[in-house]
Amino acid sequence: MLPFLVLLWLLLTPLAAEAQVRQGVTGIVRQEGTGLGIQGAFVALLDRDGRRVGGVLTLQDGRYLLRVARPGTYRLQPERIGFRADPSAEVTVRPGQLVRVDLTASADAIELAGIAVDGDRRCDLGEEGRATMELWEQASRALAVARWTEASERFAYELRSWERSLGPRGRQVISEREQRTSHVGRHAYRAIDPAELESEGYARGDLASGFQYFAPDAETLLSDGFLRTHCFRSVREGERLGLEFEPIDGRRVPEVEGTLWMAPASTRLERLEYRYVNIPDLAEAGLEGRSGGEVVFEELEGGEWIVRWWEIRMPVLVRRMNLDRPPRPVLQVAEIRTQGGEVEDVRLAASGVRRLGNDRAADRGSILGEVVDSTTQAALAEATVYLSGTDRRATSGGDGSFVIDGIRPGIYTVALQHPRLAQLGVTPPTVLVEVAAGVATVAELSIPSLETLVAEACAAVGSEAGEPGTGAVGGVVRTGGVPVEELAVEVTWQRIEVSGARPAAVGAVAEVQPDRLGRWGVCSVPTGHRIQVRVVRRSSAGVEVSDALELGTLERSETRWVTAPAPS
Repeated sequence: MLPFLVLLWLLLTPLAAEAQVRQGVTGIVRQEGTGLGIQGAFVALLDRDGRRVGGVLTLQDGRYLLRVARPGTYRLQPERIGFRADPSAEVTVRPGQLVRVDLTASADAIELAGIAVDGDRRCDLGEEGRATMELWEQASRALAVARWTEASERFAYELRSWERSLGPRGRQVISEREQRTSHVGRHAYRAIDPAELESEGYARGDLASGFQYFAPDAETLLSDGFLRTHCFRSVREGERLGLEFEPIDGRRVPEVEGTLWMAPASTRLERLEYRYVNIPDLAEAGLEGRSGGEVVFEELEGGEWIVRWWEIRMPVLVRRMNLDRPPRPVLQVAEIRTQGGEVEDVRLAASGVRRLGNDRAADRGSILGEVVDSTTQAALAEATVYLSGTDRRATSGGDGSFVIDGIRPGIYTVALQHPRLAQLGVTPPTVLVEVAAGVATVAELSIPSLETLVAEACAAVGSEAGEPGTGAVGGVVRTGGVPVEELAVEVTWQRIEVSGARPAAVGAVAEVQPDRLGRWGVCSVPTGHRIQVRVVRRSSAGVEVSDALELGTLERSETRWVTAPAPS
């Protein structure tokens, strides 16, 4: 009995949906020649002026149910990448009437090799130009469905978004902040009103208050204003075809130019790349046409189109004096800020059915490596390895190995944290690593050896290199808030001098000033003698001396590292 009830429910569900429609059009979109239903075709509702006033996607078997807000006379236009169909005859929809209209579309496989890209600029897509018209027709189909998908509010999105601060050249990551959010019904990537973009442009603000940049979305690209204010041309890059656009001559507001790229060896919309132009400050700073963004489109399993990934790059400009004679103020890039997002999951809001296809893990890279404590010549376990300025981190295992996955491309500062660093009083070691998409990059991190630490400390305070047969002592002063300028480190030892017939113990002292990090070093200390280390503070209140640290004796070429507290 259960299978029969399920079958009965499946048969009656479309009828129940149709009964809830006050007026509309229903039917099936079939492929010419085979009679098979076409899934994911967008059935656009056109008024008598040819404007889209509604639309819906076909189901798996090609059926569609299109609600009509107002009774009237319309045409239906089925649209699907890879298919071609003419608008239907006029259909009159009366109040409370559900009209049946079946539609047919023919397979429309476009041979890319046969498209001649002439490169002529066309400011009216109605002009002749087969390549430009073919590409716009294919792109506009995907854009129309993306716009409908956004307006239908049928989906729940899981989104990861980020904000990044990059160096002036736009490669090194200074800071990065990520968050994950859920959006039910509306996509997170949306532009402002196309009419406002047409009149005011794609950037606002000035150098003093900063600029606010805007990006085009599907609604913007399909708007009459965008088509009216931009010229198009077909271009080719290897196996890819693109539809390039730029502002018409005479546009003075901040604008965008760029390319709608099709996927290799097909005419399926893949991505939008755009740049900002007509912004005088960007031109003065040499960034005209170099700042912009990217939008990646993707078709869902049900035929819907969404923006899967996007990022916008925004330069922060400052006016500084250059080194010319005489000096003059020039515009320079202080940093590049980026904002972006990626849809990680899409589900039907009502049923929870997943609609997202492949993930974009290949667009990210990873960092792997190991951490070594060179002072002990052993692997460093339980060390925290992190990307500076971000929340991305990992903990090294017992063998010192670590892995950080899912990193967007860029140059990162990889840093290290471990209690051993605090014991030694040294700053965390770092290394610059460039991450590429789909690549595992190796990074080696190590705590420097004692010899390296002491040699660097000696060099920092100007201590002479060690003489043959001597030892070396270095370290860090824990200032405890005392100004480092008031501190000095005394290293004392006793040597035996023979004066006449009786040997005598004679004290010797080497005093050095710590550097701003509190490092100090004495690189020529005699061996075989008792050594003490003291920290001296000289201030307006007088002289204070810390308790002596007993180091015993040094062997030939031995190195010691000492963490010494300043007088309290």
